[in-house]
Amino acid sequence: MRILLVNNASGVHEYLRRGLEANGHEVLLVVPGKGNYQSRAADAHFGVVGRSPIASFRRIVLPYTKLRSLGSFDVVNYHLGISLFSSPVTRYMDLKYLKSRGARLSYYALGCDEASLLRIREDVGDLPCQSCMEYDANGKNCTKLRLNRRPRASRSAPLFDFAVSAAYIYDHGLDFFPNARKEKIQFPIDISHLDFNPARAHAKPVIVHSPTKKGFKGTMQVLEAVDILRSKRDDFEFRLVQGLSHAEYLRTMRECDVYIDQIFSADSFGIAALENMACGKIVVSGNGPLGWGGFPFMRQAPVVRASMEPVLLAEIVSDLLDRKSEFPRIAQKAREYVKTHHDYRAVARRFVSLWSGESPPQTKRTQVGDEKVPSAFAGAS
Repeated sequence: MRILLVNNASGVHEYLRRGLEANGHEVLLVVPGKGNYQSRAADAHFGVVGRSPIASFRRIVLPYTKLRSLGSFDVVNYHLGISLFSSPVTRYMDLKYLKSRGARLSYYALGCDEASLLRIREDVGDLPCQSCMEYDANGKNCTKLRLNRRPRASRSAPLFDFAVSAAYIYDHGLDFFPNARKEKIQFPIDISHLDFNPARAHAKPVIVHSPTKKGFKGTMQVLEAVDILRSKRDDFEFRLVQGLSHAEYLRTMRECDVYIDQIFSADSFGIAALENMACGKIVVSGNGPLGWGGFPFMRQAPVVRASMEPVLLAEIVSDLLDRKSEFPRIAQKAREYVKTHHDYRAVARRFVSLWSGESPPQTKRTQVGDEKVPSAFAGAS
């Protein structure tokens, strides 16, 4: 297959590209903007800088010209947004053009996901969107998106052939695509590029929180929890890490022992958590029955279930510090979990099976009920 991957939030498409190429497929990775988030890899950028009339005209014409120059594709997989074009004039027009060239359109729901935002859900109280829209600058765009619902997006959604969710919090977004075949496929990770620097059972473990967006990650609550923890004990070091490229971030995280990821995640955890698990860190994030209902193997994940309440979060982290003698064992288990369940080549094969009209290997779904969730290491015993 010849495959086009659009966007690269948290390096998801970078990992997927490696997996697809390892399975013998030709892949191009492009991003709608100019430059790239966290200095992630991309083969082409479709953004045009400037707000002048000339820049606005170039923003209409150049992306279409560039897309035509790339040739035809068997599959185009989007995530974050459902258009490669950023101009309000041409947005979503790439979908019809690609379909006219014989491409099958696919959507991978994850991150700040446009489809999920366009279909608001009320049943989950700890989604990150509300806090993001309140505190993060680019969250204001999501507020506008929710208000106008982008009628053209709704009209374009039926063009999609496949819609895939990476976590429970994005499942409802799949209904935005009425004609798409729906599937759940986990995040891909290539651990060969992630050095194993396991958490240590030493005198002052290093706790790290690394927000890309403070509202989305729940940074205010994390910092309040750390203050509460400091008032009770001093046997840890806390670091707030932000504004780094992905390569710099990984170098900085070598000294980390406990990684607090997003606390608004509805029982799910994402790429940052998985990368840190692969590096042997003790991860605090979402992990519980809602997430298990889609991916039962998540029960085995040695992820500490977070709380969005600062007092409870402080108690959870304090419990970890009391159990630091277990860190080396849990670190080994964490890397093995990622290797077993999120291998980038296996995940790529699931996508190819879906796109080829076959049935991807299924994970047995579980009923979401009143299952007991361990207060600390879920699946770590």
